[in-house]
Amino acid sequence: MNETTGAILPDNVVESAEEAPQAFIATKSKVIYEKCYSDFQHWHQINICAEIVSENVLLTYFQQLSTKHSSSALWVYCSILRCTINKNIDIK
Repeated sequence: MNETTGAILPDNVVESAEEAPQAFIATKSKVIYEKCYSDFQHWHQINICAEIVSENVLLTYFQQLSTKHSSSALWVYCSILRCTINKNIDIK
């Protein structure tokens, strides 16, 4: 069922929509995306006791990253994590 309109969608459309985020990651960039997500996961396991990824968790992560990286790099990490977290954790 379409969450926005309530319409029932064919299974192939739903499957295609679920696979779409992965298709947007270029093959060359995939290693970079996976490394960025892996770094976040590692930080999350060490610093956050809960398994929940929330806005506050992400803000804390980026606050700590900001001590080592420029603001433009933070935007890159934010974009990468938005894609990979939604793919792996499905947060909104």
